[in-house]
This record gives sequence, C-alpha cells and structure tokens, in this order.
Amino acid sequence: MPFLHNRSAQAEACANLAAAVASSPAAAEVERSWNALTTNDERRLYAANVAMDKARYPEPDDVRGDEDFRQLAWSDYVLDDALHSLPERARAFTDALASADSLLQQAAVLFSQLIMSRPACRRSRSPRPS
Repeated sequence: MPFLHNRSAQAEACANLAAAVASSPAAAEVERSWNALTTNDERRLYAANVAMDKARYPEPDDVRGDEDFRQLAWSDYVLDDALHSLPERARAFTDALASADSLLQQAAVLFSQLIMSRPACRRSRSPRPS
C-alpha cells in the first residue's frame, strides 16, 4: 500500500474513501432500517439507550474483587436485555448500525495506514572517522 506523503493526495484519498463508505450497502441498510422505524420503535430504542446509559462498568483502576465481576455481569445482563427486547425493526436498525460501525472502523484503519505508514527509509551511512 503506498504512503501518501502530501496533503492533497491525503485529502483526495479521504474524500474517495468517505464517498465509498457513504454509498456502501451498509450505509444504505442504515438508511432503510431508519426509515422503517415506527414511533413505538423509536420509543423502545430510547428506553434501551437509557438502560444502557445506566449500566455501570468498573474502571480498570476501580477493580477490588468479586463485587466488580457481579457488577460487570449485571451490566452485561442489562445491555443484553435492553437490546434483545427491542422489536424486530429496531433490532434491524441496531444490527445495521453495528455493520456500519465495523465498516467505518475498517475505513479508518485503511486511511490511517495510507497517511501514517512510511516505508522504511534507507539511509546510507558514511563510515565514521577513526
């Protein structure tokens, strides 16, 4: 994969990558599933979002023993219950968002490789004076 060393090449690659993501089947599925949601679906998504916001995960420096694992298990249960109780259209929407999120993460990795990865430079070393 070539390294893009100037800003105009990086901007062009970014625009092309963004256009590809925006016109992808994953983006089309997000739009389709969003437009299919009913008012009840939107209310249920909001309620699931509130439940997920209330789920507390222990911070890495806040772990003190078994209680933290019980809290983590309870938070996972709350999240699973919130998502699995969604109606079919709302679940289709969250699944479409998850697919689009995966595509965005892949695009971000690809773009960062294009602009950050430099080929190994070969520098000729002149002999050191003795």
